[in-house]
Amino acid sequence: MRLRHRTRISDVDLVYHDVSRRTLAIKSTLAGKVAAAVNRQRRAPVVAFDAWRAARRDGPPSRPRERVRAVYLVVCGPRTLDDLSEVIESIHAYDDVGTRILVVDDATGDVRWPHVRARHPEVEVVRARWPTGGPPRLSPPLALGFRTALERFDFDVVCKLDTDALVTGPGLTERAAAAFADDPSLGLLGGVKTRADGQPDDYSYDRWVLEREARWSRRVRERLRRAHAGAYDGSKVHGGVYLISRRALDAMHAAGDLHRDPPWWSQIGEDLWFTLGVAAAGLRAGSWGAPGDPLASASKWLPVPLDEIRSRGVLAAHSVRRGSDGEPESAVRAELRRQRQAYRTER
Repeated sequence: MRLRHRTRISDVDLVYHDVSRRTLAIKSTLAGKVAAAVNRQRRAPVVAFDAWRAARRDGPPSRPRERVRAVYLVVCGPRTLDDLSEVIESIHAYDDVGTRILVVDDATGDVRWPHVRARHPEVEVVRARWPTGGPPRLSPPLALGFRTALERFDFDVVCKLDTDALVTGPGLTERAAAAFADDPSLGLLGGVKTRADGQPDDYSYDRWVLEREARWSRRVRERLRRAHAGAYDGSKVHGGVYLISRRALDAMHAAGDLHRDPPWWSQIGEDLWFTLGVAAAGLRAGSWGAPGDPLASASKWLPVPLDEIRSRGVLAAHSVRRGSDGEPESAVRAELRRQRQAYRTER
């Protein structure tokens, strides 16, 4: 698929990404992208300095490299320690055997390794040097997490979770590892093309971003060219929760793609960036997010009813910020907590 700079974003995708056409008009220019990036980074110097001072006091954590089936990877921004704790609790409830948890501290002042390890001493923590300012600039800390996982663990699969995603059923990484082993062409598993509510995903926003940024960035053009030469079909995995194979990470690391971030002003999300990286490695993204699949993921809301998560066999869900029937985050988290407790009682 060649990009000809003609994509018009659909009204559905505008609502889905919570942007207006006025915002798009501004961000369609390089000056607009730079202004947006500067705005995201407006507090970064102060945050980075505070985090650096805190890290000096903390000192480096250390643990030996070990063999595990899977690594759960979570990138944390400021004020997310409580949400992180619930992610960790969900992993322990449903997938605690043969797995490890790796947290990337996005240069925060309050999610440093002493804070995390005080609550969860078994968790690994690595700190980014500079805060990203949040989405869409999560590729650098996530790449750091992937590199750290390769350094510290011998694993089959990595499961990436946002702090507003939760594991909701048993066997997630075990099934993913088996799927990757059965089909060597797979590099990613997640929400691709069809959501858990049966609605198709619309990638016009992502095409729009790529078309414009390929004009200005050699790095974007090069990754896009290699992705098209590989297995890229114009879609992407949804970033709330997805699984990536060891084969894919080894290939990206060997190609240097885990050290190549998008431009600092880029609007390319980490899910699209790493989908391109996996495709450039000659591997494809498999759909695990349609009705009947193990994942249910959508932006800012849960695409399946809370009382159907278990009956549908959903093993991880995103986002818990709002339920499919409009339930507030507190109610969504409380119900999923109740389901975890029920599962522990039944086991």
